[in-house]
Amino acid sequence: MNEREVVADLIRIVGSVNSRVSKSESDLRKIEQTLQILIKELSNMKELQYQLCEQTYQLHEH
Repeated sequence: MNEREVVADLIRIVGSVNSRVSKSESDLRKIEQTLQILIKELSNMKELQYQLCEQTYQLHEH
């Protein structure tokens, strides 16, 4: 292998790695967005559960 071939191989390798890193970053952003949605939904569910408990308690008081 001559110097040009080595440099060309390195450029291809770096390009390939760069492409995979970009895809990984995109995938991580999607995962982060999904986790944020799940956290919000869990928070909403906890709030609903609290409200139901409050209503149940009030019903039993009367």
